[in-house]
Amino acid sequence: MNMLYEKYKNLKIDGSWIGLELGGGMPCFCIPIGAEIIGWDNGIHYCFIEGFGDMVFCVNPETCCDYFVYPIARNFCDFLGLILATGGTNTLQQIIWWDKKMFDDFVNCPEEQEYKARPEVKSVLDTIRKGMDAGIGEMSC
Repeated sequence: MNMLYEKYKNLKIDGSWIGLELGGGMPCFCIPIGAEIIGWDNGIHYCFIEGFGDMVFCVNPETCCDYFVYPIARNFCDFLGLILATGGTNTLQQIIWWDKKMFDDFVNCPEEQEYKARPEVKSVLDTIRKGMDAGIGEMSC
């Protein structure tokens, strides 16, 4: 069991604002056997897969590359760090097929900047950041 993930769940934040909604989700053909879903954004899921330790994977049934399942972070701590750096999972789920220009264009587009500036998004990211910074008894990596 990933303790940091358990602590994240205990924050009781609305992860849908960052593309990491807990619970629910639709079963789909490409979810690996032994996957523990840790969050989802529409049809895209994030999970741990039995046998791969704490590595976090993206499961994308409508992928634009040749893979439906691909590693996205070495562990949940790194995954949260990527979310904090990019403002959510939207960038992370697409980066596998982007080049640098596509990435820069996306993160700098006005719509993405507006979304990241929303109070709800900032609140969720701030809660995660504070939890990770607090360390003792919270969400230290």
